[in-house]
Amino acid sequence: MFELEINGKVYGFKFGIGFVRTINSKMTKPMEGVPGQKQEIGLSYYIGAMYDEDPIALVEVLATANMTEKERVARKELDKYIDDVTTDIDALFEDVRHFLKSANATKKVALELDEMYKIEKMKAEAAKAKAKAEAAVV
Repeated sequence: MFELEINGKVYGFKFGIGFVRTINSKMTKPMEGVPGQKQEIGLSYYIGAMYDEDPIALVEVLATANMTEKERVARKELDKYIDDVTTDIDALFEDVRHFLKSANATKKVALELDEMYKIEKMKAEAAKAKAKAEAAVV
């Protein structure tokens, strides 16, 4: 279980099946070949947004992961925590991504998206290096 201390109080965040059901329902897309039906894709969407370091996605993931816990953190408190200049937002993104990659219910999707992110990052770096080398020739 992932835990955060917010305003002196420790809150738990669970990335289990209940989390997946709820987060998946937050984003849908039409199903190919099945008119009128939608596919729930929230988990993939929000994990991808976490790699884009979208703070709204971070709050949504944390709020959803906390929904099943005894000690509930208000979204307003999460917002304040994210906005607080003493919060290491980069470390928080990394920690949440780590837990998503290790929880049974989320790890398959999280690891696949992690690999895709790494490949895209390498491609972008290669393209940047190529453009820099071509500019140096001119």
